[in-house]
Amino acid sequence: MDPVVDRARELNLWDDFKTLADLSLRTLSSSQKEAIAKQTQILRQQQGEKVATKYWIESMYEHRRELLPVQDPTLKSQWTVKSPDHRATFEHIETMWAELTRQTPKDTTSSLIPLPHPLLIPGARFQEGYYWDSYFAFPALLKTGRQDIVKGQVDNFLFLLKNYGLIPNGTRDYYLTRSQPPLISQMVRLVLEHEMAKGELSPSTRQWLAEAYPLIKKDYEQFWMNPQTRYDKRTGLNHFWDSSNTPRPERHSSDKETEIAHTFRDVKAEAESGKDFTEAFEGRASEYGAVSLNSILFQVERDLAWMGRLLNKDSIEVQGFETASVARQKAMDKYMWDQSSQVYRDVHLPTLRKSQVVTADTFMPLHYKIASDAQAKGVMSQLVRLERKGGIMSAEKDTGKQWDAPYGWAPHHFFAISGALKYGYQKEGVRLAGKWVQSVETIYQETGKVIEKIDAVRGGVPHEAGDKYPTQDGFLWTNGVYVWALTNVLKVPIIHTAH
Repeated sequence: MDPVVDRARELNLWDDFKTLADLSLRTLSSSQKEAIAKQTQILRQQQGEKVATKYWIESMYEHRRELLPVQDPTLKSQWTVKSPDHRATFEHIETMWAELTRQTPKDTTSSLIPLPHPLLIPGARFQEGYYWDSYFAFPALLKTGRQDIVKGQVDNFLFLLKNYGLIPNGTRDYYLTRSQPPLISQMVRLVLEHEMAKGELSPSTRQWLAEAYPLIKKDYEQFWMNPQTRYDKRTGLNHFWDSSNTPRPERHSSDKETEIAHTFRDVKAEAESGKDFTEAFEGRASEYGAVSLNSILFQVERDLAWMGRLLNKDSIEVQGFETASVARQKAMDKYMWDQSSQVYRDVHLPTLRKSQVVTADTFMPLHYKIASDAQAKGVMSQLVRLERKGGIMSAEKDTGKQWDAPYGWAPHHFFAISGALKYGYQKEGVRLAGKWVQSVETIYQETGKVIEKIDAVRGGVPHEAGDKYPTQDGFLWTNGVYVWALTNVLKVPIIHTAH
């Protein structure tokens, strides 16, 4: 990266440093570059470093959106719902799929990683694909006949695994030091089960699985289960990490990284968790066994065993993954289950001390069927700690961080609703789905937008303190979990309108 761009961050010349991280180089001749360098020197002497630095960046770079629109007839609005109460929000989301599906050019001039297939983007500030965000749109896209878009996004992630050895946090080169919660096995399984619901897997799909399986296996064994980075041998639990201990290039200027966490690596590890930021990790995300990560890795182990059986893999290999999932379940029971408060808690691995903050991640062991019936009953008895008028708060404490109270997010609503339903808590699951749907609709009625998070206490637009990037609209996972909750849980029928 150009050191002048780093200097622009130090000088706080832009509020959002992501603008700098996403700059594209202008096509300039040698004489043009020389003239810019000369003028920069003059400005530095006459008007100071700030003016000179800003001139250099605005002359050498441009901030343009490289992503291209996708011509796919399935992306056109073609569904509605019978209920007039939900129609406006649902139909708005229908129009957004085309806006949130983009294609990279074959060659890029910025930090954007070129990908072979159309990709899903969250929207607004986030003009690239994000790993775990994408998953929460998949059920809605599959429900509305957009399985090719889903499979294309999964293929993009497999491409990244094959070419970079990880699925990065997002599809920019500055994200290549970290990943996000490892949902790739569940993504592949969703595609397979969608096809299996209609009959046998086709030979081409079986071949696709045969190529995906070793990539997912390698991601699990070499990236996530590496004891030098993300695996703690002593407890058998995993934690987040980042291969570099430097500030995030994409941070907002208001992010005081030395205050957010203990080290720059801890800041990035928290970003890898997808929950940037929460007090639950106490600023030491690289040392915390996370309920979220271990719940998902339990499912990765189950998925690898399931895929192994589909591919007629050696029974010892299949059994190895099943044994690993059982061991993880026991480790979570031992170190994360808090009998006194009847919730799952993140655990500080060096001290084995449980986090003081109750978060909505406690519902994830229910979604993944890790909890016993007694544990599920306990978790559901504590619903009152997080449930409010608008849905589920991300955490019990209000810390000013966006993954704590009063904020509510799509992934937590997905896991809490699904987890409740899987253990027979029908009334609670439907109630939470209704609250989530109502909050999204209230925000849409007030703003004309579907946004990235809600105020779960008020059931509306979050109050912005002005000390972080503003709430973003778009918004991929909110759209996805809204459609899923509305149609799968509340059972509101959808109608095909396209001819």
